[in-house]
Amino acid sequence: MKILGIIGKPVSHSLSPVMYRAAFEHFGMDAVYLPFEVEDAITAIKGARALGFLGLNVTMPHKEVASSIVRKMDEVSKIANAVNTLKFSDEVLGFNTDGDGALRAIESSGTEVKGSKVLILGAGGSAKAIAVRLSFEDVRLLIWNRSLERSKKLAELTGASVVENLRRAVKFADIVINTTPVGMKSDESLLYAEDLHEDLTVLDIVYVPPETRLLKEAKKAGAKTVDGLSVLLHQGALNFEIWFNRKAPFEVMENAVRGAVKE
Repeated sequence: MKILGIIGKPVSHSLSPVMYRAAFEHFGMDAVYLPFEVEDAITAIKGARALGFLGLNVTMPHKEVASSIVRKMDEVSKIANAVNTLKFSDEVLGFNTDGDGALRAIESSGTEVKGSKVLILGAGGSAKAIAVRLSFEDVRLLIWNRSLERSKKLAELTGASVVENLRRAVKFADIVINTTPVGMKSDESLLYAEDLHEDLTVLDIVYVPPETRLLKEAKKAGAKTVDGLSVLLHQGALNFEIWFNRKAPFEVMENAVRGAVKE
């Protein structure tokens, strides 16, 4: 049996077990994916490897700590100094699929990322991974965060420009990505319909609720919307391919996740 899991604190809200269980059942795979709420990420990772796990997902607040014990990692992980996916083989391999998950989610909506102006709201771990990944594309990156100092650090890392006037910056953006927790389990939003325009694509990585206040406001403005579940699913598909070297059953995983959210 192949054993996988997710470590973080908290992890009880994670939809990943539902997503991967559907994929395993679809292929008739002898595999299991379990959530583990842990304080000590290093001990948990070493223990999982010693127990013969195939790999792990790593979520907050352990992504940076996990990167410290990885011998080989992809370019985004190196620059962002954070990993969200581990594969155990002769060595511990680290990957960060946060950025590719966001990129694929946006492009699957029909929006072309290359050549666009992308405004990222936030400067935390998810913002860093997404900004680093998008910096490899031919885009103009703009960073807004309530802490100007954190914005500047992320801008220096990725070659982005710092934005102080959020509403003015939105008018010139093609894509807006919210990586902040604003709107999670609440009716709050950093932007409203009057701030947005119909030529925008708005991605909110928050997926509880699936349609956040920001996405509702974007729809009012006539903008295209991409929800956080789409990012989760594209990350999940990438992780599945890393672990098993086979194409993920994306539609099966999506049906399971969106079905679980509706229940």
